[in-house]
Amino acid sequence: MVSFSVGLYKDQVLCDVVPMHASHLLFGRPWQFDKRTTHCGHTNQYFFVHDNKHICLKPLNPNQVHEMQAKLSKDSDDKNNFLVQYGDVRKSIRDSGQVLLMVFRDLLLTGLEGSIDDLPEVIRDVLRRFANVFPDELPEGLPPIRGIEHQINLVLGAQLPNRPAYRVNPEEAKELECQVAELMSQGYVRESLSPCVVPVLLVPKKDGSWRMCVDCRAVNNITIKYQHPIPRLDDMVDELSGASVFSKIDLKSGYQSSSHEGGR
Repeated sequence: MVSFSVGLYKDQVLCDVVPMHASHLLFGRPWQFDKRTTHCGHTNQYFFVHDNKHICLKPLNPNQVHEMQAKLSKDSDDKNNFLVQYGDVRKSIRDSGQVLLMVFRDLLLTGLEGSIDDLPEVIRDVLRRFANVFPDELPEGLPPIRGIEHQINLVLGAQLPNRPAYRVNPEEAKELECQVAELMSQGYVRESLSPCVVPVLLVPKKDGSWRMCVDCRAVNNITIKYQHPIPRLDDMVDELSGASVFSKIDLKSGYQSSSHEGGR
């Protein structure tokens, strides 16, 4: 039995619980039968009698839907806000007299000695113990050959794209050459033998450096789509509920440039 309310109408209904992506309550035929409802197809309204009162359930108009979504969004933001309030701090000091304050700071973990000297010793010990989680340099070369090799299949009979290169100035061209040479020296990329040609471009980052991006949209258009979708993040998080022991996986060493002949 699930208690619910729609406006002034409050009732209980016997429900079957099924996994859904939306937390909605569906009034099916049993509820309509028990309440002897009458439906108006033109106005999409339901009429019935509950506790000797005539009830009319009306659909929301677009303005009401917008207001409701805005309120739900605001409530969700408020629930996800973990910043402490001024009144809570004053109440904690008044009640206990002692408050533990945690301050989050951006630390450059690759230079521990020069960036955490002003932190308490106990925190510095923890950061030093787990410094190997953030290695200074990635291992060279592609991941080892495994039992199943990844490949990207193209649609049979599709015309192979050959996109022209993006125009770059001499400074950007030199930066591209440097980044490609560095990746090739580390073994992350290799010379392509594919008849497909995809352009690359440089995108500026906040720190003033450049990020190299490969425009594979033309190749993606003739790529056979995956038959199995990627798992949803919220489903994967739910499966971790109650877990207390976790292992470390070096994602960077196993997620390097693809060996697809067209490059990506």
